[in-house]
Parts: sequence; C-alpha cells; structure tokens
Amino acid sequence: PYHVLGRVPFFERRELRVLLDYVRLSVALDRPVSREAHALLLSIANTPNRKLSRDRLTCAMNAAQLSGETTRQALESLTSTWDSPLSRAQRTRVTELLELLDRLQERVTEQATLRAGELLVWLVDILNYLQHFDDYYGQGEASEDRKRAIQFFCSYAMTTGLGVLDFVQHVEQLDTTQGKPEEEQVRMTTVFRTKGLEYDYVVIPNCIEGYMPFL
Repeated sequence: PYHVLGRVPFFERRELRVLLDYVRLSVALDRPVSREAHALLLSIANTPNRKLSRDRLTCAMNAAQLSGETTRQALESLTSTWDSPLSRAQRTRVTELLELLDRLQERVTEQATLRAGELLVWLVDILNYLQHFDDYYGQGEASEDRKRAIQFFCSYAMTTGLGVLDFVQHVEQLDTTQGKPEEEQVRMTTVFRTKGLEYDYVVIPNCIEGYMPFL
C-alpha cells in the first residue's frame, strides 16, 4: 500500500472526476434535483469553459429543488427565450450541454454492452477535452500532466473491461492504502517536500549524477 504526500490520489484528480461527473449527472438528469446533482452540475458546467455563471446555475437548481423539479427542467428553464437570465450565447451552450447529457444518458442506460473505456474515450473526444487544458493552462507541463492523466485513466478503464456504472462504482471504492495503518504504508513525496530524516529508509528513484536533484 502507498500514500502520496502533497497531492490527491490519482483517481481523485479533478480532471478525471469531471469525466465521471458527466456520467453521474446524465444518470440523474430526470430525477428530482438533489444536493449531489447540484454539485455535479457545478463540477461539469465550465469544464470545458462554457462561460456559465455559477450563481445563475445555483439559482436555477435551487428553484427546481424547491418545486420538486428535475435537473433537466432546471436546465430547460435557463434556455427559455423570455425569462432566462442568460445571454443568447449562454442559452445555446446550456442547450448543447443538455443535448450532450441526453446522449450520455441514452448510451449509459440503453447500450447494455457499452464499456466504460469506450464511453470515456468518446466523451473526451466529443468535449475536445484535451484541448481544454491547452486553452486553460497554455501549452506546458501543467497542461501535459493533465492530458497524460486523462489518457492513462481511459486506458485503465479499457483494461478493466467494466461497464460504465460498474466502473464508476469501482473508482469510488478504490483505496491505494488498502486501509492499512500508516506504519505499513510506503509514502511517496517529492525531494522538495521532505529531507527524509523522519524516515528510517528513503528510496530515491532515478538518482543519477548530473540529473538528480538538478539537471
């Protein structure tokens, strides 16, 4: 078992969680608005960036929840041409988001043989998700790190062979520490975070003269 200091576990990274949040929200689309659905909508609404106001989305979801309406109805209320607080361009983006969630819902609920890896690759492509990180972070290590994580995640989903909802549940239950106490875990961190004096043993991978600690 291992524990990584200084960053969230791989499967909890935001760029990966957002992909699964699209799936989760599509499944909950026609259920009455809940606190979870509200959080899911805020998670995906601007990834990639649709320039949608979180406050406007929150107001719509709160109103729908009070009246017992669904997430679909909350989003449809934002596309109305006569009383929506959104601009025409924003209404178009909400409509496109709702159409995407509809397509996701259809694939997840009606395609019994659909595998998670196949769906995630499709979703990354249809969202132009990798380009989003270049647009947001610029072309550099911050963007490349996130794009690699997404590609590894899709590959991992492929290797499991699990269906979509089974894979979502599988990821939610992952624990790299396997519930072991700290004294039985290998801690992974950067050389900049610790001097290693608090540990009995320290392993430094790729420790090559002229390369480590500085190239």
